Amino acid sequence: MDRLFTPDYYSGFHCIADLCRHSCCIGWEIDIDPASLARYRAETGDLGQKLSRVIQTEEDGTAHFILEGEAERCPFLNEKNLCELILQRGEDALCGICTDHPRFRNFFSDHEEMGLGLCCEEASRLILSQKAPMVFPKFHSEDPEEQVFYDLRDSLFRALSDRTRPLLSRLEDLCTLLSIPFPSIDSAYWGNFLLDLERLDTAWEDELSLLCGSASLSGTADQSGEAGQMPSLEDLPEAYDDLLEYFLFRHLPGSLDDGRIKARVLFSILATLLIAWIGHAHFLREKHFSQEDLVELSRMFSSEIEYSDENVDLILEEIGRLYL
Repeated sequence: MDRLFTPDYYSGFHCIADLCRHSCCIGWEIDIDPASLARYRAETGDLGQKLSRVIQTEEDGTAHFILEGEAERCPFLNEKNLCELILQRGEDALCGICTDHPRFRNFFSDHEEMGLGLCCEEASRLILSQKAPMVFPKFHSEDPEEQVFYDLRDSLFRALSDRTRPLLSRLEDLCTLLSIPFPSIDSAYWGNFLLDLERLDTAWEDELSLLCGSASLSGTADQSGEAGQMPSLEDLPEAYDDLLEYFLFRHLPGSLDDGRIKARVLFSILATLLIAWIGHAHFLREKHFSQEDLVELSRMFSSEIEYSDENVDLILEEIGRLYL
């Protein structure tokens, strides 16, 4: 068995660099791993001088780039939004976090699983354009707890695999498999809950405000079939299957550490529904919600929620309190 598993679409990802509207080189702290730091300290000439100026080393030995300006840009992001390190030294000059982003990894006793994070707009486009269910190889583990996890995950993905059936029906199947209640659809409640969490971007607050105090979002939208229109929540397009499978793939393995498999399934369902609710609210207001709108909304959710361990944990705790 290969020790690394990636989804079928993984190899299709390529950074779009200066074409990206939400550069990961802006507004994100960039930590420098020890091996890269040693390389940077050994650099000479003008590049070496700049590296020594723009790297801050803490008392504990950790280091990061000093972000510049109100926008908090990486000091090596030039005016064309291209990386000077890559331009001068090639991609091998990047530190570990820049090389890896937007990838995430989950480790098992017999293999590693790696995926792409929705916080990257190009990764989001790729993930949400899949027309077939995600398929895992048949994993076998000598660790009984891990084998139970593999078998359960296989059952969950099999229950999702028939995309001819409405997604909401298959979400109910997931809950039945785990003997858990289907989460009550209260968009205003979850909108207000998320507003109380740590937020990075005021645009996310604007999105959540669509849910808070709004009329019910469970009604059916205009079904005239015009391009770009949002279907009803009872008839979500395939992109929401891709979204749910992504959340399950990314977050279920954490249950091997914390034992919260039911909460993590509900987290994946709720994350998918939250994005659908906001998208539906957009449609009701604008009479239009495109695939690119969904890409941007998914990217924003990921940046605001998935990349904050504290936010994810608070949501898991609330799920446990409400439903389990």
